[in-house]
Amino acid sequence: MATELRFTDPAFRCEVVLSGAAMALYEAGRPQCERLKGIKSLGLMAYIHDVALHTRHQHLVGLMRIFNKLIQQPKQKGLPKDFLWSFWCRLCFSQTGHAAMSYDSEKAVLLACHLDAGFKGRLRAMVQPVIDKVTACTRCTMQCGFKASGSAEASQWFDNLVGRNYWHQMHLWIAALKLLQEPRLLSILNTQVVGANNQLGFSEAEAFKLLVAPDCKWDTAIRNLDRLDFIVRDLAFAGTLGIQLDVDNLVSAANSVHPDWGLLDNLSDYMSDTLYESLPAQTSSVLYQRVLAALLIDERVTLEQLFGIDLSRAIDDDELRDLVGGRQAGREVFDPVRRESWRAWKLNTYVDKQHLPCEVEKGITGQKKGHLSRHASVRATCFKLRQEHSLAIAISHQSLADRPQAKTFVKLCRSVLNKQYPKLIPEQLTIALFEGLADRRPQHGLRTAAARLGNLSVNVKTLRVYLQRKWHN
Repeated sequence: MATELRFTDPAFRCEVVLSGAAMALYEAGRPQCERLKGIKSLGLMAYIHDVALHTRHQHLVGLMRIFNKLIQQPKQKGLPKDFLWSFWCRLCFSQTGHAAMSYDSEKAVLLACHLDAGFKGRLRAMVQPVIDKVTACTRCTMQCGFKASGSAEASQWFDNLVGRNYWHQMHLWIAALKLLQEPRLLSILNTQVVGANNQLGFSEAEAFKLLVAPDCKWDTAIRNLDRLDFIVRDLAFAGTLGIQLDVDNLVSAANSVHPDWGLLDNLSDYMSDTLYESLPAQTSSVLYQRVLAALLIDERVTLEQLFGIDLSRAIDDDELRDLVGGRQAGREVFDPVRRESWRAWKLNTYVDKQHLPCEVEKGITGQKKGHLSRHASVRATCFKLRQEHSLAIAISHQSLADRPQAKTFVKLCRSVLNKQYPKLIPEQLTIALFEGLADRRPQHGLRTAAARLGNLSVNVKTLRVYLQRKWHN
């Protein structure tokens, strides 16, 4: 009988070895862990950038490597040893909570909640066991406002998640649900009791709190460790640049100040600007979200399929791509020619944070009933960007002869102006309008006149005398 599991990590060029409790936990959750082999880390972007084909399973293996290093740290380093296995649930097992296509799909789930009360009710009923499970922390000594929180507060957390569009927390709730549904995992974890021969402990209350409590005091440390793997991995596989970090030193400083945590922050911003949240990436993601939200509301795709809760019917990225791509609006995403025909312009403008993205967008386009598909027929739309106080307007065309009706785009631009003025920069909207209609960038008349004057062959001294006379007259 094997006493260890071995994985090769191509991003870090090393072997990851699991033994003891770590191996037992992987074996107990193997079906959920293996499902991640069909889910790409970059979600939709993996279908747009062919080089970024690494999977969530590879990220999981990398996080297990980091957890192995946490185990090896002396007591005062890393994370608290008396409930370290609770951190395993958040750092490692949380990956199993991701939907097919990862974050892009999780955004679509919340979009469906915002548009359909019935769907929102189905999602809430599904995670109700997690809400009921949340209790006061028993081991954590960190001073925070969530320590004594229970199911009543957890219910509010979930409502806030949906109401404030906290899509990045969605997979954590699903992971907590899967942890509850797999009794073998909790059975193994609960045997990890601190004693004379065991310095590493587990607390069930902390495990669930670490997963679903918003702004937990340990959240920054866990996110640092998570980025210690995925930032390096995404940079390597996306072919952007290579970087090496002192992983052992950073793991020991998981909950401490370290200059390299700032470096990871900067790298995360760089990846957001160039890959995760670039304008083309967000355009494709919004088009995708709208199609999937419609499929979820109509129950053509179920939550159990999407998140792999029912493994017998679970779908992976490729299967979901085929389902979405089979819709007319879905072809705008997965047909390369049609996807590349979409061109978007960013508009800097004040957007109230309290307003949901879909409500802002519907208010501008006027497509309240057709919000999820109308853009595919009119070939023009508006959407809220992830960057603060910014919108985008987009138009689809393959050539000058293939443009949508001019009045459609003019009407959209006019609506943006009416809804956002004076909070926006009119020049940005003017540029988008001219480039969208005529494929030309407008030139400011004053600038042109100044340029022409600059080319006149006039003696500066003579010009000065002339202007002084005109001024006195």
